[in-house]
Amino acid sequence: MRDDEFEWHDEKAKANLAAHRVSFEAAAPRVPQVSQIRRALRLSQRDFAAHYHIPIGTLRDWEQGRKEPDAAAKAYLHVIASEPEVVRRALARRHRRTEESHAALLRSRGG
Repeated sequence: MRDDEFEWHDEKAKANLAAHRVSFEAAAPRVPQVSQIRRALRLSQRDFAAHYHIPIGTLRDWEQGRKEPDAAAKAYLHVIASEPEVVRRALARRHRRTEESHAALLRSRGG
């Protein structure tokens, strides 16, 4: 292969790679930035962490770019961004059931 043919193929390969990378990124669901979700909900870091059961240190690490949410956390953030009240209600129900179970356990022990 001549040098000018190699350069042409190299440029074409780069263009194809760039096109595939763009289409892959466009196909992947974009996770909103945590701080954008939190601000849209008008919650402080402390309130967001409490409402959605996320450790405050973890939330701060994500917002300040020290760490990136893993795949499960990204999915959870996507759900929070899409349906914040549904998530909040589901977590509140779970919390109430846990408290009721704990109270029943104490009653059964005579406490």
